[in-house]
Amino acid sequence: MMLLTSICLMAGLAIAQESPITIPIPTPGADTSITGATYPYIAEITGNDVYVRSGPGTQHYPCGKCNTGDKVKVVGEQLGWSRIVPPAGSFSWVSMRYLCMDLKDRTQATVTGDRVRVYAGSESVEPLHSQIEQIRLTRGDRIKLLGQEKDDYCKIEPPAGAYLWVSTKFTRPTTGSGLSSPIPVITDANSAAPDANKPAVVVTPPAPSTETKQLEAYKLLEARIDAEKAKPVEQQNYASIKKGLTAIANDKDAGRAATRAGFALEQIERFELAVRAAKELGQQTEELTEILDRIDSAKTARLETVKDMSRFAAIGYFEKSNIYGPESSMKQYRIVDETGKTVCYAMAVDAAAGRDLSALLKKKVGLVGKITASSTTGGALIKFTDIEEINP
Repeated sequence: MMLLTSICLMAGLAIAQESPITIPIPTPGADTSITGATYPYIAEITGNDVYVRSGPGTQHYPCGKCNTGDKVKVVGEQLGWSRIVPPAGSFSWVSMRYLCMDLKDRTQATVTGDRVRVYAGSESVEPLHSQIEQIRLTRGDRIKLLGQEKDDYCKIEPPAGAYLWVSTKFTRPTTGSGLSSPIPVITDANSAAPDANKPAVVVTPPAPSTETKQLEAYKLLEARIDAEKAKPVEQQNYASIKKGLTAIANDKDAGRAATRAGFALEQIERFELAVRAAKELGQQTEELTEILDRIDSAKTARLETVKDMSRFAAIGYFEKSNIYGPESSMKQYRIVDETGKTVCYAMAVDAAAGRDLSALLKKKVGLVGKITASSTTGGALIKFTDIEEINP
């Protein structure tokens, strides 16, 4: 129902050319083929499951049923068919593009075009194929909405002047119906031959209009759009669909089909934008994955070249220390940090005690040994058995 609000903007458009079937309507009150009948009058239905049809004949689609005892208002007769006011439950269709919904009462709408066609509604016939025209509405007419929208049509209560048809042989006038003499009840379909002096009225359904054909073509394309949308984004391709929609949108006789095709093309533009964005994102993801792989490879290679530092008791810059005795007999050292602050003291033992360590002085080294407490300094003393230079 919310679609009607935006449709008001299209009120100035001319009514699309369609090919409805128009049923000739006798003037109310005039004499008809039933002797003595003056219209309108009330009739009673005399059978069950009697079809109410969109036109005077079985070739017209049904719009409902009546049963024995139902009352109908008859306003005319044609070739054994009674034209009646639509009974309760009947409905009609009208194009939504010519309606403006009443914002205060959403069951009401105003007609925004001139000579807007109203079609007989049927539960068994799609609005698109409901081509029996009942009446034409004028700009400013008010109609009652029944809440359903389908194929750009809105279901409405049949307006005044819209009629349906029922076989006269299943009707009987009620008492005081306004007839000067009873209407003959036709009990056999072949018992009442038409007047030979009257030309037979034959209603032939017209060939499908360009609009109808293009609407059918649009529905096929719409199904293809849904099929493409169901595919993974990277597999979607709308090129051929766009070509078909463009042809419909450019057809000046396509009416509603052209409007729908235009909307569909706009949707496809958004779909294709999403496809491009997804592809670009995929490419960026692949590039990022490659970069991360290179980083991981470089990190692994770097780690392979870095020595295992966990085996060292201390790491720092190697210097002499005379805190434990005179310089001539000194075998003690200390480890300092980058600022020259002492980290710990060190004493070469075992294999390290006999080595010449002068080449390692002032260099960054790692000591392998045991950490003990120094009784002299109260700090840490490492008795190292091995020393190794560490390249920065």
